Amino acid sequence: MGIQRWRQPALQISPGVYDERVFQGLDFVISEARKNGVHLILSLSNNYKDFGGRPQYVSWARNAGAPRVLTRINTSPELLTKMTHNHGMELINEPRCQVDYSGKTINGWIQEMASYVKSIDNNHLLTVGMEGFYGDSMPEKKAINPGYQVGTDFISNHLVKEIDFTTIHAYPDIWLSGKDDSSQMAFMQRWMTSHLTDSETIIKKPMVFLNLENRAKTRDIVSVQGIHS
Repeated sequence: MGIQRWRQPALQISPGVYDERVFQGLDFVISEARKNGVHLILSLSNNYKDFGGRPQYVSWARNAGAPRVLTRINTSPELLTKMTHNHGMELINEPRCQVDYSGKTINGWIQEMASYVKSIDNNHLLTVGMEGFYGDSMPEKKAINPGYQVGTDFISNHLVKEIDFTTIHAYPDIWLSGKDDSSQMAFMQRWMTSHLTDSETIIKKPMVFLNLENRAKTRDIVSVQGIHS
């Protein structure tokens, strides 16, 4: 939730300094979502430089952003309570580690950050924010990846006890850009089926399919599988 100074409005405009107007906008969104039965997942940070993201936090003091968000008192009249119960949180949108493809480096970071977040707020469900790439904990699973690794490990990363549910994203247009529609659909079948099965039988946590992009084929892909809960 950090952001570069030149892109406004920003929630956190400098280390530990927040724009109250933007915070009240977030309060309103959470309040309206709750009134309409919509459940949200708030991302505490972003791996990419878009909207500030990890590069902005690297240039700031470490861990400057999370505590204020986690302890926020919603200002909406209907929700004058510590962060409401109609949303979960993810540590970071699509974490990647280009210097360690095994998933072990990110796993250590997840253990540290998830424990820290839960020590402040144990009332909301927490996830990592992963795309779903497999790593070294179960090498045979890496065949499900779209031909490469990104430094995460779907199995071990979600087995961290403070993580409450798993997530996957899918961008077959990008990951398999040189493949035809039938190949992309076959990949999506394997991708969803494998992660649903692993979430239920190995990790034993519910799975949420968060991001999907595949042009006109989106409806066909989504109809193939549901969401395990």
